[in-house]
Order: sequence, then C-alpha cells, then structure tokens
Amino acid sequence: MARTEPRFVHEPGAGWTYSNTGYALLGVIAERAGGAPLETLLVRHVLEPAGLRETDWDSDPEGTLGRATGYGFRNGGWVRAPRVTSSYVGASGAVRSTASDLCRWLDALFSGRVLTTEELAVMAAPAQLADGRSTLRRNGSAYGLGLWTGSADGRRVAWHAGTTAGFAADARHYPELGVSVAMLANADAGRIGEEPRRIRAAVLRALVAG
Repeated sequence: MARTEPRFVHEPGAGWTYSNTGYALLGVIAERAGGAPLETLLVRHVLEPAGLRETDWDSDPEGTLGRATGYGFRNGGWVRAPRVTSSYVGASGAVRSTASDLCRWLDALFSGRVLTTEELAVMAAPAQLADGRSTLRRNGSAYGLGLWTGSADGRRVAWHAGTTAGFAADARHYPELGVSVAMLANADAGRIGEEPRRIRAAVLRALVAG
C-alpha cells in the first residue's frame, strides 16, 4: 500500500467515499485513547450501556455456539462461505450480533442511553467537506459519523447495512414511529433480491395499521 500511487482517491476534505479502512484506523485511535483493547472498549461503552447480550467480539467463529453458517452462490448452487475469524478487520466489522440485539442497539442509541442528544445530533448530521459542501446525496440520504440518515419507505429513517462473505445485514430506525427493524441473512447480498424491502414494507404497514 505504501507504494500505491496515487495514495488518495482525493485530497483530505475534498471528497467523500465510504471506507472500511477508515473504521479500522478509527479503532486503533480508540484503543490508544481509551487505553484498552477494542473488545474491552466495546463491552464498556456499547454492549453494557445498550443492554446487548447477544452481541460480542467475533474472535472464535468455530467455537461459538449457535453462530450461523454463511452461504454463497457459485456455479449454479449454494456453497458454504469460508468461516473466518472476523476480528482481524478490527473496528470495520469484527462484531457478531442478532436481529434482536441490532434493534436493541438502535433503540438504545436513539433513546439516549449511549450518547447524549447533542452527540447523536452530530453523529446523524451530514458530514461537511472542507469547502462547505455536504455529503447529502441526490436521493435525499446523507452519511454522518457511522450512520446514514434520510427518507425511505415514506418516512424519516436512520440506518446502516453491511455485507461480508456469506452474510448480509440491514438495520433501520424510524424515529417518527419509535420503531427499529433489523434483518440478517446468511447468504451473499447479491442473491437476496427485493425480499428485505418487501419484508420491511410489510412490517411497517402492520405497525401503522395496528
């Protein structure tokens, strides 16, 4: 990487691109600032305040009871995705969880049990570039500090999604309804199709009708 030219997609502050590497670096900064390993900081500042009991640092995929097996679609059929220790990616995705805990996390985040109202506002605000431009996209969504915000399904929503080999995740919070919806799949994201959107729309219709 040190020999890669150019080293940057754009000059610092001149543009915005989603970057897993940025999260990995942020994890290193958190460890140095917090004086403890990232998994310890995770428990102290995230899992315990949010009451998450089904979420943990994913250091031992083979020895974890109940851990799902991921699948990919290759040569016309489903095959098991390699089961790897995701802790090597650090803060960019070394955590395993459940749909229930992802909902608990969003509920805790937006109810003030993890961050103050002021801190959450900064997290949700569109990032600003050096020249004052916003990261707000044409479709009305924007990226703040680890959180997408915008409108979807006809309502204001904050969300994040993620994929890795054999797995896909999507977690959303609808502040006007006070509802969080999370979906996990143990399959490559490209094979899931429109089902998550249909399921999410059905859940929201049921909540509004109820």
